[in-house]
Amino acid sequence: MKAVRTCVIMAAVAMFGLWVCAGSEALKEADGWYKTGVGALKEKKYETAIRSFTYAIQYNPSDAVYHVRRGEAYSVNDDFSRAEKDFKTALTLDPECFPAYYGLATLYSETQQNEKALENYNKLIQLMPQEPAGYMGRAEIYKRLGNDAASRADLAKAAELIKARTKK
Repeated sequence: MKAVRTCVIMAAVAMFGLWVCAGSEALKEADGWYKTGVGALKEKKYETAIRSFTYAIQYNPSDAVYHVRRGEAYSVNDDFSRAEKDFKTALTLDPECFPAYYGLATLYSETQQNEKALENYNKLIQLMPQEPAGYMGRAEIYKRLGNDAASRADLAKAAELIKARTKK
């Protein structure tokens, strides 16, 4: 599950082009640390990733993506309380930060906090109704909560969206 979570968050970050435009020395330094963290995360060197994203945040604390990526590193390293804090900080900086909602939703799902997971999957779907990941995650939560009809409906919607993507 860790690899899936990492890949989906990485894809969400890449998909929405959430990159820092390095215009000053501090932003260039932050971007360098960010890239180091991304590389470390891909190599599953989570402590290195956490340190690198922390340095990026020190140089540019207002970039939501840096907080999301550090939250992701904390999450795959099973430090859920720090991950939650980073995802929430990202949402404070950018209330429509899709990867932060996804990070919270998967974190809450993995820690069996079903109502919180459902709330975040609902927000994902509200923000990105054409993104299958929100429906797939919510389907899992509905299944856990015993709402099989809603789970099947969400899985069908996710399949429909995936099918429509492959036709393009």
